[in-house]
Amino acid sequence: MPIRLGEALRSPGKLLFSLGLLALLALIGAYLIASPSEEVSLEPLRPVSTSTGAERGSKSASAFDRLPTNIESSQTADAASGAPKEASTDQKLNLANSTSPYGQLMVLHARAGPGDYALVSWYVNECAKAGQAANYAVSDGLLSGNISVPPIPPSRGKLITPQPAVTSEVHAQRVAALQEINRRCGRDLVAVMDPHPGDKHAKLLSRWNEIERTEPSPAQLLDAHAAQGAPVTDYVLQLETIKRHAGEFSAFTSENQLEGLLELAAYSAQWNPAAPGASLRALRECVSLGRCGQKPEELDLTFYDLPPGSPQHAKAIEMIPRVRELMRL
Repeated sequence: MPIRLGEALRSPGKLLFSLGLLALLALIGAYLIASPSEEVSLEPLRPVSTSTGAERGSKSASAFDRLPTNIESSQTADAASGAPKEASTDQKLNLANSTSPYGQLMVLHARAGPGDYALVSWYVNECAKAGQAANYAVSDGLLSGNISVPPIPPSRGKLITPQPAVTSEVHAQRVAALQEINRRCGRDLVAVMDPHPGDKHAKLLSRWNEIERTEPSPAQLLDAHAAQGAPVTDYVLQLETIKRHAGEFSAFTSENQLEGLLELAAYSAQWNPAAPGASLRALRECVSLGRCGQKPEELDLTFYDLPPGSPQHAKAIEMIPRVRELMRL
């Protein structure tokens, strides 16, 4: 059962247990249905190279060639059509902002069409990230009277931009955001973590991801996910996508700036002007850093070397629609 705000404040242990269970379930689900484990990490992700590009390409090509071609062909046709892509984008926006997502998730799970399970998997991973942010906040005393903003652990030894003192109002917003994450991303998700028994598309997606774990080949897996119409959320695949369109990203001079651009695009893809703080990404930003209900252009990306007012920050704002298009966000 969801924990009410009053109960959370009186019984932090109850909420911590619930969030711990959520994180465990989400991590298990992400291992079973997502691509590499970096998918559920809150820290900016970095690709790990285990062999040369030529070695990876030759090994993975043979593995991908053994996959069924009849399913791939039908999915490629579906992905090439404009209507399914638009419907999927709308569904992601609705799911990310829905206060009652389970009905939509169950329909997608049972329908078992091309890309349906990819969308369910995307939602589970977004919940895993939000749940981790909530756990960080709880462990840093959010429910024990600590109204300071705990920093997200930096990925490369860099410090988060110092935050001003947080008011009791912002503290209450952060607690409410934590409460909402817990409510949306609770144990009901267990029902959709494993693919529907008759979902041949989800099984093929799982086989693609398994090949990536054993014989890494980002280019091959990116093409395979495109056939499903799956969002590009794995950082290695995002970098592969950027590599294919390198000329469009020449304004960004470091990988750190590219990470900031990707974070900005993901936040923007879920942002609803009618309810600015309602999306999973917005709830995560609120509970993590006390920045609640901000517009995409208001996000402080100084951590990613994209400070407000800089040419790169302006370019990042300009690039949001294109990045969302390329990553199918």
